[in-house]
Amino acid sequence: MEINVDRIIEVLEKDQLYLNPELDLYEFSKHLKIPVRTVSDLINKNLNISFPALIQKYRLEFIICRIQEKPGEVKLQKLAKEAGFKSRITFFNAFKKTTGLSPSEYIQNQIKLLSP
Repeated sequence: MEINVDRIIEVLEKDQLYLNPELDLYEFSKHLKIPVRTVSDLINKNLNISFPALIQKYRLEFIICRIQEKPGEVKLQKLAKEAGFKSRITFFNAFKKTTGLSPSEYIQNQIKLLSP
């Protein structure tokens, strides 16, 4: 099977490998059965992003989706752990950098949006 960046994204999304806190480029390459360098080059050249940044992006999208589904029921630490973040600080900093808001501020905004 030919491997390209679309196939990499397909596998990442379908298998939700980004939820594994131990996922790294080496493990992902083993899963795909292709060399680490090939995976890294495909991601860097086609998406202009590093592998860790790509994984973080998927983890944040997972969290944001869950918050939008049920903002009043979210337990942030549990959700961050489910998304594959190893530390609360890493999650908090990544979330704030991406959204411009703290996770709690984002949740409050979502609750306001859903209020009649």
